[in-house]
Formats: sequence, structure tokens, C-alpha cells
Amino acid sequence: MQDQVLDAVKDAVMEIVTTMLFIEVEPAHGLVKPSGVAHVAARADASAMVGLNGGLNGGVRIACSEYVALLLASSLMGETIPKMDADAKDGFAEIGNMIAGGIQTRLMSHVGEINLTPPTVIVGGDFEVDYKSNLESVRQFFRVEEEAFYIEVHFLQETKIPLSLSLERSTVDLLDDLVRKLQRGRSKVVQKLILEYTRDGEEDETDSAESAE
Repeated sequence: MQDQVLDAVKDAVMEIVTTMLFIEVEPAHGLVKPSGVAHVAARADASAMVGLNGGLNGGVRIACSEYVALLLASSLMGETIPKMDADAKDGFAEIGNMIAGGIQTRLMSHVGEINLTPPTVIVGGDFEVDYKSNLESVRQFFRVEEEAFYIEVHFLQETKIPLSLSLERSTVDLLDDLVRKLQRGRSKVVQKLILEYTRDGEEDETDSAESAE
């Protein structure tokens, strides 16, 4: 599964950054972390994060320097943005959303429906993003101009365990007998309600007739 996620990340980034934003980007090395191994947090000046749920539960993070974040946001907005202001954060968030969407599209044929949460942007180098050790993760690095950035996907694949129920024959017979008793009891209750409703209706008609006289 990790190789499929890495391939999805590379394809999504190359399509969006190179084809749509017209920025030359080169894939570098990728890292994988299996479940049960502690996650090694890595700092970045800017991160855009999108949550995943459904066939995959986890998230996608694009982590980079402020320069790369501004480069991506400026290319998306069609104008040079000199600092990480509100417009830059909105543009960078949308880049994260687009990349997560590209990964989502490429993985749904393997794991089923995947839903995305709205993107979140964190700016500043004094923080670390960490994940639970039971999650698998991949980290794919890229180079743009003289800078490096990476896309990280952490996930727990949904597993559907079939439920099988084995009962002794005596237990099955007991349950069948209970169902029949409930059905008979329900029939008696229904019959009683019908009789009471009919009786009430007849009394109403009698009262109406006496009032008319």
C-alpha cells in the first residue's frame, strides 16, 4: 500500500505543480514508515494539511520553506505575493487541497471512497507535526529550483471484518420459539386495539344519533 501511496503522491504533484502551475519540479527520494514504528517529526516554515477519512483515515501534509510556499501560491494566484499574508495562505491552502484531491482520486480504486477535510495552514518553524505510531506513512521529497519540499501522507487503511455468528441448534430453536410467541402476542394486541377502536367508533355513532334526535 505504501508504494501505491508514493506513486499517487508523485503523480499528483507532477500533474498539479508542473502541468497546472507551470513550475518545474523534480521528484527526489521517498521514505516509508510502517505501522508500529515511531514517527520522526520534521520541521518546516509552512505546512498545508488536509485530513482523510473513509477508505483511508489520516491526512496529507505539504511541508516546505516560506519561499516555496510563496512560489506555489503566487503561481496559483497569477501574481507575485511577497509575504505570507492572508492571500498567500489561501493560495497555499488551495495547493494542499489540490494535491490531496489528486492523491484521493488515484487511491480510491484501491481503497474505496475517501473524503477530504478543509485544508489547514500553519506558518512558522517553531512547531512539529507528529502522528500516532500505529499509523503508516510515506514522505516523498521534491526539488523546485534550489529548494526542497515534501509531501507526507499518514494513514490507517479501513479494514472490514466480516461478522460470523455460530449458534447451537438448541439456541436457534429457542430463538424461533421466542419469535413465534412475540408474533402471537403482537397479533393479540392488534386484535384488541381493533376491537377497542371499533367499539369506540360505534359509541361515537350512537352518541351522534342520540344528539340528532
